Amino acid sequence: MNSTARHRFDGYILGVGTPCGRRFVVGCWQRSPFGAFADIMVAHPDGARELIAPNEEIGAYVCETYQFDQVTLSDVHVARTSSKWVIGSSPG
Repeated sequence: MNSTARHRFDGYILGVGTPCGRRFVVGCWQRSPFGAFADIMVAHPDGARELIAPNEEIGAYVCETYQFDQVTLSDVHVARTSSKWVIGSSPG
């Protein structure tokens, strides 16, 4: 996918941090150039940054914009209601 072109993503983003210093940003994209998908960006307490992406194509695309120390391929599942998000992942 051409990184210089503008691409539209429609969906939701959730950010949360833990007392131990781990931070998560979850993207739940209903429409994108890749179809519907979810991904997770994790900042670990030691400063390492990890992307959890559903496949190599999406991982490579996100890495064109943000820097990560590790990319983990895993199906990310998000169930969202007006009051909560339930998030999980399983090896892709």
